[in-house]
Amino acid sequence: MTWNDEDAETDAYLHAALLAGLSLATRRKALADSGDIKALEDVGQRIEAEISRLGKMKQHNESIRRNSDSISEEIRRGEDKLDLLLRKATDVLKALNIEIQDEEAERKSPVALPAESLERASALLRIDFAALSA
Repeated sequence: MTWNDEDAETDAYLHAALLAGLSLATRRKALADSGDIKALEDVGQRIEAEISRLGKMKQHNESIRRNSDSISEEIRRGEDKLDLLLRKATDVLKALNIEIQDEEAERKSPVALPAESLERASALLRIDFAALSA
């Protein structure tokens, strides 16, 4: 059996292997090597702590993924509702005979006055704009 850091079911095998290694090290060495045993125990504890930390990170990651999916679903619902509301509002405005302006269409075809429009209007009003601007 091989320990897989992505498979929590193999953690027990790692733990068992560490315990077996500790017990074999204890049987084979004299008491004078207690520092080695303590170092091995320390390594085992650090590995267990890291495994626990990775498990917590996996749980947090899964929670983030679920929340992200929920947020995406709420955004989709909101967009659908806004689309429906806009269509209903357009229908109400049409029913009330209120003109709806499409700003983009208005920008594409602006109202333009002929070039001589100012002069003709000035002549009608008898205002000499040339004299005013000088």
